[in-house]
Amino acid sequence: MTKINKADYLFRFAYEKIMQTIHYPTQVRSLLKELGIAAELPASRGLQLWLPPPDLVTVGYAASGKALQLTPKAAAAWQKLQLAAGLDLPDILSVLAPPGFSEHHSGAAVDIGSPDCKPLDAHFDAMPAYAWLSANANRFGFFLSFPKDNVFGFIYEPWHWRYWENTANPAKISIAAIPSRY
Repeated sequence: MTKINKADYLFRFAYEKIMQTIHYPTQVRSLLKELGIAAELPASRGLQLWLPPPDLVTVGYAASGKALQLTPKAAAAWQKLQLAAGLDLPDILSVLAPPGFSEHHSGAAVDIGSPDCKPLDAHFDAMPAYAWLSANANRFGFFLSFPKDNVFGFIYEPWHWRYWENTANPAKISIAAIPSRY
């Protein structure tokens, strides 16, 4: 077994980071070409190429379930900004799941909208799409995750539906198959 000393390790780590930085613009240009985007478009619009930061922390999740990440300093400033705006941690956690606990990470949750309602709006429950979902979604294995006064303490989310895979035939899933917390 080869023993690697700390200096070697740090050199290799730094070298890899530098090489990633050097190759990143080339990778971006290749991606633009692959997508059919003219290489001069970003410069013509005054856009700056941003190198990926070496470390990021998760500060929340988008409705799609994608992690929202910032540098540690930006994350600390973001938290201060939210607190200054009057949002304390309990308020934030009534809308966002803590990092790693969003149902969107399960790959089985969707946020459903309707053209006649703003996205992620509680008034979605007055739309024909919601009425149809309420009557039919469970036949396909989908259930409303966060009804009014849900046990998780989240706001009412009539748009957020989750598929439960714990049945051989999703079309025949029953309410009894859903964990009692729902």
